Amino acid sequence: MSKRIVKSDVDSVLHTLHMLTNNADFSYDIAYGGYKLVTASGSVEVSPRLSKREIYDWMNAYIKGITDYNRVMVGWNNTEVA
Repeated sequence: MSKRIVKSDVDSVLHTLHMLTNNADFSYDIAYGGYKLVTASGSVEVSPRLSKREIYDWMNAYIKGITDYNRVMVGWNNTEVA
């Protein structure tokens, strides 16, 4: 059985996203029992509206994509051309 996701779990992942991107412009919008990741102004929707579990998983995948991209690009930029 999977762990029940609570609002503090979503807040924690959002904090990780802020720290990783060095940008506190992200927030989430809650309406009709669903969550969506938006810019702080709410003018840009980053994710579709999802359940709490789905937004938690979605944000973790978003973070993993950013870290994987950074790892690949840093490794690529540090290679020397012969």
